[in-house]
Amino acid sequence: ILIYLGSSTNARGEASSERGRFMKLFPGQATSMYYETPYFKVSAGNFRTMEEAQLKLERIRKHFPKAFIIHKDVPLAIFAK
Repeated sequence: ILIYLGSSTNARGEASSERGRFMKLFPGQATSMYYETPYFKVSAGNFRTMEEAQLKLERIRKHFPKAFIIHKDVPLAIFAK
């Protein structure tokens, strides 16, 4: 789930701030901040199914209304328990 996407001159700081806010609201949930020209992005969660992602998106949008689901390949080791 992408919770932040920005390319302004202060996008790095905004991305970092939004990631921190997310981590406080959803402790223990995986997050990552990365740069893909020309955008800084913050994503949250690793989901096995679209249904899992959709359920989480509903909760996340209460705090991050512009959040949306993205498809990103995730190593299976992340899901091993």
